[in-house]
Amino acid sequence: MKYILLKLESHVSGKDYGASDSATIEHILPENPSERWLAEFDETARESYTNRLGNFTLLDESMNQMAGTKEFDEKKKITGKADTSYRQRLTFLNGILTP
Repeated sequence: MKYILLKLESHVSGKDYGASDSATIEHILPENPSERWLAEFDETARESYTNRLGNFTLLDESMNQMAGTKEFDEKKKITGKADTSYRQRLTFLNGILTP
């Protein structure tokens, strides 16, 4: 999965990311959601969206740890400075993930 995300990121950003890049995979809709996520996404939706390519993004390890299972609006603030096209994906996903 990381290889695919790095290739997509390279294509979108124009930067060359190597396979050994230190980026980590972040689930926008968390694998282990908080109560608020659980309230906004029923089990069927979580099963459908959690492991889809569009739910993954690349973050450096420290940003990934900070984002954790925080709510969507909080994740946008934390990752707004990410050195990836994450912000572009968040703009698109905002319309999908905002109930």
